[in-house]
Amino acid sequence: MEEILYQALVTTGYDVYPQFSPQNHINPVIVYNVMSSDEYNGVNCYGDTQNVRFQVDCYNKSYSDLKTMKDKVYEAIRLIPKDKAYPIIFGFIDSADENERRCKIDLKLIL
Repeated sequence: MEEILYQALVTTGYDVYPQFSPQNHINPVIVYNVMSSDEYNGVNCYGDTQNVRFQVDCYNKSYSDLKTMKDKVYEAIRLIPKDKAYPIIFGFIDSADENERRCKIDLKLIL
């Protein structure tokens, strides 16, 4: 599931990192984290992750650039092929400090 999300996010054209970005990163950048997951154990005792909840953080310099970035991320997530995973976007939160704007997107991918 993580690979499916990563492949979708790189289509936005922004740098994408799991867990954290390098200390010397230059905005814009996308960072994603696995927040929770459910495993399925089938008849053959095969474990597979079926439902994964992610937090996707978008970092940019201005509000207008962040809004454009968020829209591109939403579109990339919506375009994930339904035979690979079904995305559910729960929402987002904007925050800011003196150097950057940040948007947290909460989503779940269901296999």
